[in-house]
Amino acid sequence: MSPTDSVRKPELSDKIVDEWTANCLEMILKDKPPSWRDSTKSWHQDAHDLADRLVSFWGPRVLKVLFDVANGAGGTAGPAVSGAVVVKAAKNTMYGHELLPFLEGRSENQEHFVEDDVLQAAAGYGDIRTIYFFFDPYPLGTYSKAFRLAAARNSDVSVVEFLYRRISSDSIGLEELEAAAGNSDVAFECLVSHRNRSQPVVSNSLGLVIAENCRQSSTLRKACDLRLAREPDNSSDVEDLVRAAARNRHGLEMARFLLKRYQWTDKQITVSASLLKMAAGNLAFAPEMLRLLLNECDDTHLDSVITVEVLVRAAANDGEAPEAVRMLVLEPRETPFDADQLAMVYEAVDTNHKLSAPARRKLRDGIASASTSASHMREGGSNDADLRKARIEEIISTAFAKLGRKSAKVKDGGQASGGGGG
Repeated sequence: MSPTDSVRKPELSDKIVDEWTANCLEMILKDKPPSWRDSTKSWHQDAHDLADRLVSFWGPRVLKVLFDVANGAGGTAGPAVSGAVVVKAAKNTMYGHELLPFLEGRSENQEHFVEDDVLQAAAGYGDIRTIYFFFDPYPLGTYSKAFRLAAARNSDVSVVEFLYRRISSDSIGLEELEAAAGNSDVAFECLVSHRNRSQPVVSNSLGLVIAENCRQSSTLRKACDLRLAREPDNSSDVEDLVRAAARNRHGLEMARFLLKRYQWTDKQITVSASLLKMAAGNLAFAPEMLRLLLNECDDTHLDSVITVEVLVRAAANDGEAPEAVRMLVLEPRETPFDADQLAMVYEAVDTNHKLSAPARRKLRDGIASASTSASHMREGGSNDADLRKARIEEIISTAFAKLGRKSAKVKDGGQASGGGGG
């Protein structure tokens, strides 16, 4: 099977959109007065500027209109094809494979198509069809570290596989492995399978990158088993890994794995305020990550771990603030936040521009309700923590009712429907 057999054919809609846009652009340009189009110097500068802007988003049909109209106006080949334009075309994942041959046929400097920054752009951003334009199916030889790192970070795993099958296995070191781990589990597995296993790589930093960025706990286990990532020596090392996992945007699997793996050992960690603060800043799973960590806390320690800094971080979290804050204020702290501390939280809410003004107002009301109701329950002499929590939850739930809760995603015990997976 030839390489092109596995290439996704361009979507009909892609071509239609490019063709339609090209037709519109052509009509706009042709409607300009002849005097405007005959102003060769001005027009060529305008055409060059347009080409430089449009090459990142549109295809060869749009670019052809610019070249053709410029050619008609001044009798030249159209806007110059600069190296910067070729770089942008190499990053155009939708039309790059069509744009590059088009630009190559109109470029007076073919060296642009083999320059390092162009190849790095293709390796880091191009899809597999763009890669086939630049590289034949034979070994690539030795490329720069910048090229290798760009290739390891490409979100199209078929590009990572294609390029690293042709890069010397001796060139795959710690930096390349970390770049791939920051990309995806599959990209990391690709580099692991192609590296020279006789080269020793034992790293603390690689485990942290995997914990923060990979979906599957099996990726971290494999890295430790292959002695690529160092197994934690103590509870401090484990806490560093959990802190990284608390930022993981893919779900709870990595953090849950680490908590369970070292439970009941001399490496077991105690959940701290710094861990909760990291979880409160998770941009995709803040409330779920907080719930997972809070389940590891004794209620008598909640005052020391749910600090105002944790609540401020949750309130400032774009998109996750309502549920993250609600998760925290429902916990039965013994000591209420004072007015100055609440002012810090309110300020974080007010600067969270991802929330609408009504949502920010309701979030402030929910925090105020939690603080007031908790204080009243204590002043009323209630020592029943379950009763107090139930009453607070009732009041807060009313205040948070219209904040667009993602209740379908938040499950009892902090289970996230999006966690784990391949």
